[in-house]
Amino acid sequence: MQQTSRKRSMSVEKCLCGILKFGRKRTRGCFWRGTCMKRLHVWMCVILGSFVIYLAIVTLANVHLSVRRTHDRHKKHTVIHDFVRIKNKIPTTEDSYQFDDNNFQISEQARIPYNVTLTSMSGVELTSLYYRYVNSLQYLCPVKEIFGGIMNGVYTCQLPKKATNCTTVYISRRIHGESRILKEIRDVKGCMVKQILKDDIETALRDGSMGLRRTFMKVVDILIVYTGTGEAYITERLLKKGYLGKVQQLIIKISLTRGAKNDNEIRRRLNLLRSLYQEGFRIYHKEPGPKCIYRLWYTYCYTIYLVRPQPVVRPIVIPEVGTLITMAPADLFRLYHRFALSTQTLCSDNVRVGHIKDGGWNICNDSRHRPVTPCLVYSFGISGDWTFDDQISKLWKCQVHSFDPSIGKTDFNRSARISFHSLGIDAEDRINNNNWQMRTLGSFINLLGHNNKFIDIVKMDVEGSEWPALNQILDSGLLAKVRQLFVEFHTYDIHISVSYLEHLKTFRRLYEQGMRVFWSHPNQVYNNILRSNLTYFEISGCYEIYFINTYL
Repeated sequence: MQQTSRKRSMSVEKCLCGILKFGRKRTRGCFWRGTCMKRLHVWMCVILGSFVIYLAIVTLANVHLSVRRTHDRHKKHTVIHDFVRIKNKIPTTEDSYQFDDNNFQISEQARIPYNVTLTSMSGVELTSLYYRYVNSLQYLCPVKEIFGGIMNGVYTCQLPKKATNCTTVYISRRIHGESRILKEIRDVKGCMVKQILKDDIETALRDGSMGLRRTFMKVVDILIVYTGTGEAYITERLLKKGYLGKVQQLIIKISLTRGAKNDNEIRRRLNLLRSLYQEGFRIYHKEPGPKCIYRLWYTYCYTIYLVRPQPVVRPIVIPEVGTLITMAPADLFRLYHRFALSTQTLCSDNVRVGHIKDGGWNICNDSRHRPVTPCLVYSFGISGDWTFDDQISKLWKCQVHSFDPSIGKTDFNRSARISFHSLGIDAEDRINNNNWQMRTLGSFINLLGHNNKFIDIVKMDVEGSEWPALNQILDSGLLAKVRQLFVEFHTYDIHISVSYLEHLKTFRRLYEQGMRVFWSHPNQVYNNILRSNLTYFEISGCYEIYFINTYL
């Protein structure tokens, strides 16, 4: 019996030899040995040989992923189409272009050095670098969509339509039915969606699960990492194991310990952000976490939106009036709310000034557009929140003129650089129904003696008066003296109405006078969030839209 067992035993090499001579019970001279099969059944050879081939395929797949990750980290992304500045041409939103990533350079202040240099930096330097980097934009994604609601949803960069279905993976803390984010992505974009629990992916990363490997061996169009805690750790593990090689868009919430006092924690986050950049991801959008605020204008958690350089949908340009009046009311409604979330040009150094929540504003701090001392700021609408006016006068040394007739104060000097005026802006000089004194922008310029000066920033949060005031400014031609324009546009009509046509005409006129949107943001105050009776998705009753004057 023992002798028979030894005869039936066979090495892996002999089994493979048997597969090559499949079907013969006796095979002679098979490669490197003599008789390869005498008494062993062919089906046993097939099973053992298949197992060896399976192991070889898995090993080759691991090697391929590792080589691909190393290659992608060092390769330079080639540009398919150069970015062409749009002035008078009105492209359709189906056209695409590729932002010139090769010519883009991160500013020295926001470039993350290697860990050797980070270890020698002080806590103050690390904190400053971290906040500078997470507030920088590295890629122009003109058209963005919100899924899951204005307050708790996520943005995605709109790309040209794919011939095949897209795939979205959502790593979450827990599952209570289908996520609203995934439901809207599936319904609107037609994506295949997959939700993975935090505990499950941590186990899969530790054990090397084949199911997780199969998920990321295919192209993942959108990967969302929202786990409450540990997002950075999970992303680090996915990156190290090469699972992000085929991810096109990455959405991750990065948090720090409250107050950001742990230097090692900040270094780890900076190392992760640098690794993601080396992997090929570029920041196209960022959202400060309003629930993590400390000291009014700082927050220790950010949602970072990254995309690999690739063709994207062109910026939305409002058509000429002749085209607008022929559009259906429903199309005007959709165009308005899509435009209010879009951008038309890239401002890489995008700095939040003032309160993180409602009350703060974003400045384009790029060298071409940043306020330069002595700078001049007109701030219309205070409502008791002075954080923007105080910070810009302190950090940029600007002379600020603040206007608000509604807060019951007389004219006074808040500081050496801030002057308050109990006046409001309107389309004409008058006293309105509230007995407030209203003036045009031209009247303010004459009153303050600024006829021969450029205004670096005009900020307007005037609860609906922005529409007539802006049209009067456009008629006067004074917009040519304004470098940056920040406006909170109010439209609380959830129904299709003629007001959207008039608002779009104003946006078109702003475009014709050289104004381009570099940042936009829906107001997230609860009372401003509405539900459209056309799309049934959430919309905002007011949007903050930021323009730079490209003609200056």
